[in-house]
Amino acid sequence: MNKLSLYFFGLLLGGSLLLVAVIFLPYLNAFILSLVLGILFFPMHRKIRNNIKTPGLAALVSTVVVVLIMLGPVALLTSQLFTEASSLYTQVQNNDLGSASNQLEQKLQG
Repeated sequence: MNKLSLYFFGLLLGGSLLLVAVIFLPYLNAFILSLVLGILFFPMHRKIRNNIKTPGLAALVSTVVVVLIMLGPVALLTSQLFTEASSLYTQVQNNDLGSASNQLEQKLQG
């Protein structure tokens, strides 16, 4: 191969790699999160796989357990947010915003 074709190939390869990076850049956060979750939950999956001999059933049980672990805190936060929003709505309906702002100030100060 002569030098010109080698440089052309290098330029083409670099440009292709740059385009691939641009395409996959929006998915980088999801990829990193899945990598972290996979590393964190693999020991649990290994224990489940040792107790359940069917690989598909072990994967299903592991997936359900991970989803429940992930959705637990989200459900609690959503419940708390709904409770606070309902309380605020009731105070707005009763034209009692003065006490709501006083309660907010007290909570923020300590």
